[in-house]
Amino acid sequence: MQDTLQTLTTKINATLAQGNFYYLSNDPERALGLEGIIKPFNIVYIDQSQLSQLLKAAGVNTYCLDEQQEEEVFRSSIKLIRNAHFQKYFQETKGAVNFVQTFKISPAFEKAVTELGAKSINTKAELNRLFENKISQYQEISTLNISLPKTIITSLSHKSYAELSAELGADFVVQFDRGHTGMGTVFVSTEADYIALIAKFPQRIVKISELVVGVPYTVNAAVLKQGIVMGGLSRQITGIIELTNQAGATVGNDFSYHQDFVNGKQNLIAEITKIGEHMRSKGYLGMFGLDLLVKPDGSHVFIEINARQPASIPMFTKIQLKDNQIPLALLHLAEFLEVAYEIDIAKYNELNLLPQEFSQIFVRALKDEEVHYQVAMGYYRLQGDNAAVDRVTGQAKPNTIFLDEDRDKALLFIEPGYDVTKADTAGMIILTPMLGRKLKINDEIGRIQLQQGAFANATSLKPWITEALIAIRDYQV
Repeated sequence: MQDTLQTLTTKINATLAQGNFYYLSNDPERALGLEGIIKPFNIVYIDQSQLSQLLKAAGVNTYCLDEQQEEEVFRSSIKLIRNAHFQKYFQETKGAVNFVQTFKISPAFEKAVTELGAKSINTKAELNRLFENKISQYQEISTLNISLPKTIITSLSHKSYAELSAELGADFVVQFDRGHTGMGTVFVSTEADYIALIAKFPQRIVKISELVVGVPYTVNAAVLKQGIVMGGLSRQITGIIELTNQAGATVGNDFSYHQDFVNGKQNLIAEITKIGEHMRSKGYLGMFGLDLLVKPDGSHVFIEINARQPASIPMFTKIQLKDNQIPLALLHLAEFLEVAYEIDIAKYNELNLLPQEFSQIFVRALKDEEVHYQVAMGYYRLQGDNAAVDRVTGQAKPNTIFLDEDRDKALLFIEPGYDVTKADTAGMIILTPMLGRKLKINDEIGRIQLQQGAFANATSLKPWITEALIAIRDYQV
C-alpha cells in the first residue's frame, strides 16, 4: 500500500516519540519546512532572528546561541555543536535516542554528532566531499553518458589560453574545487584574463569547461533505498546586477517555469536518475541538488552537483505540504530513521516536477555592512496611490517600506508570518536579518517570497521586485 503524507508523518513521529530531533544551522531558515508536522522538532541556530518569535508562537522549539552569550560566535555548525551552551541544552533536552541534522555535513561535525551519542541525519561527510568537490564530482559522473559541457581537468599553468580556446572556444569557465552561490567560478574571455588567473594560482588544479549559453535551472532530488526521487525544478535567478556584485551569484528561484521543459523532461528525469543511482552505488543517501543549463534548442547540460540539502528545500517543502505531497525533506528523514514506507517513484517525480506559481528572490550585501534599521518579518502587500499613508495625519503606517521618494509606491506590512503558502496571490513574505546583524559582502540582506513568478519576460525580473529589494537593502543599512 502506498504511503500518504499523513501515514508517513505518523510513522516518523512514532519513531521519534522516545527521542529528540535537532536541526543545527547558522540561520533558522535552513531548518524550515517540516517544523509544523514533525514532533519533536528543535531548531538550534547561531544568529538572532525575527523567525525565533514566529516559530515559538507556532509551537516550535528554538534555541539561539547568540541569546545565550555576549561573545560573537564564528558562523559555523561545528562551532555551534561544540559550544558549551549547546552541549548543556542538549543534555537537558535529549531523549533516549537523539538525531541531529545540519545543512551541510563535514567530517568534524560528523565526529561531534557521534561524541554527543546521537545519530546523524546527513549523508556521510566523505561522500559529501566526493560529490561536492567540483573536480571529483565531474570525474565521478563523466562516464555516465549524460549531458555535460566539454570539460578539461588540469592545472592552470599546464594549459595555455590558445590550447584551451582551441578545444573549448574563446570563452570558457574556470572553477576551483570548492565554492558556493557562484563563488569560485571565473569566466574567461581573453588571454589577459587567463594570464592574470595563472599569476594568482599557477599550480592550482581546476575544472575548465566550455561556456554554454542557456537558462540556469536547479532541481532538488534525493537518493532513497528504493530509487531516486526529485522535485522543485526551478529557474535559477543569477547575477542580477542590482542585487549582487558577483556575476555568478544566485539570488533566487522561480518555480513557475512554463516553456523550457515542455519537451525533454523525461530525458531530464532519466539522466538525474543515472546520477542518483551512481551516487547510491557509492553509499550516498538523502537529499542532493543539481544545477543545469537549458539551451535555446531545449536540450540541457548538467553543470554542478550540490551533495547536501538544496538551498530551496525550506520553501519547496512548504509548497509540497500545501499540495498534500510527501516532501523530499520528509523522505530524507524517513531514510535515516529507517522508517519503512512505499511510494510510486514515477508518479512522485511526475507530480513534483510540475511548475508551481511560486518564487523567491533575495538581495545580497554589496560590502561588509551592519543592519541599522529593522524591516519587520512577515506578510506584505505592494500598494500604490499613497495607500500606506494616513490621509489625515500624513503619517506612514507602521513598518511600511517606500519604493520611491514620492511615497506613492510602498510595501505595506500586513501581519507577522513566515509561510509563503499562507499569503494570498497578491501578497508576499519578506524575510530579513535581525537588527544589529553584521553582514559580510555577498551575505543575504533581504528575501521576498511570492505566490507568483518573478520574471516579467524571458530575461528580466518584474521591475517592482528589484525596486522592492533595493529599498529593503537601503532601508536596513
